Amino acid sequence: MSYETEEEQLIAIKQFWNRHGTKILSVLLCLTVSFYGFRLWQEHTMDQISEASDLFQQMSELATPKQFGQNLTDDQKASFNHLFETLSTEYPNTIYMEYAYILKAKQLINQKNISEAKSVLASLIEKNGNSELKALAHIRLACLLSEEGKEGAQAAIKSLETFKKVSGFEMLYEETLGDAWWILEDFSKAHKAYKKAADYALKNGEIPRLLKLKLDNTVQAEELVE
Repeated sequence: MSYETEEEQLIAIKQFWNRHGTKILSVLLCLTVSFYGFRLWQEHTMDQISEASDLFQQMSELATPKQFGQNLTDDQKASFNHLFETLSTEYPNTIYMEYAYILKAKQLINQKNISEAKSVLASLIEKNGNSELKALAHIRLACLLSEEGKEGAQAAIKSLETFKKVSGFEMLYEETLGDAWWILEDFSKAHKAYKKAADYALKNGEIPRLLKLKLDNTVQAEELVE
């Protein structure tokens, strides 16, 4: 469409604006609100991550090799637990909360509070979070279960069966599975698991000395049974 004069163009623009101006303003307003809403959400998320990171850093400082577990003073234990509870309450969906579960479980294990340590690891496993941390929690929980004897070893195997293998944890997974079968005196299955663990280890360098010893022991145990 063409217009012969500027006046005709202005009239056409006014008519168009009268018909569609409100809709255009509404769309622009929505876009502006969405943009600034996203910016505010982004800033809020970054603030939360920063605050959660600070809390986890404070927990980590209490978890130094010389201080961890039974060597913590009562005040340090109280501070550690308070930091964990704060993260759990205020920042439950951050990656730092998941790391905190690992530290908390380690603290409880060092304090011989195995029951609560298992509960903490189970909570991490149930979260829909970082796959590597869930893998570590699965393996540590299976280790704790196996230490309870044959019934615990059976529970460890069931737990590991529900675990989807994660790259980088295959050797630990198979070795932990082998430990459980060893406790159950199924030396053939223990040997197979240890052999798989050894194969994964070789891909990354060499077989750890303890794993090699476990592998040799299963061969000797099978020969004695036969």
